[in-house]
Amino acid sequence: MSSKNFIRIAQQIAEEILAGSVSPYDGGHRIWKECQLQLKPGDHRLDPFVYWSSEYEDTLDAERRTLCDKAICVSAEASVRTGSALQ
Repeated sequence: MSSKNFIRIAQQIAEEILAGSVSPYDGGHRIWKECQLQLKPGDHRLDPFVYWSSEYEDTLDAERRTLCDKAICVSAEASVRTGSALQ
């Protein structure tokens, strides 16, 4: 499968995040594991999902998790709009 297909799948998951049908963390984690790991080395378009999902996993602090969820939503908006979570 080509990178374009994985970006499209990531956009679909991002739309689910924005629609509220999947939590930001769960959607971000899916994008990380199902899409970002399949991209060619050096393709960083989905990196924010990896970073913020990892940060979410690494903390038990509720405020930090809220920040991570918000950042994943911002990344989802960018991904839906442009195909890249990078701002």
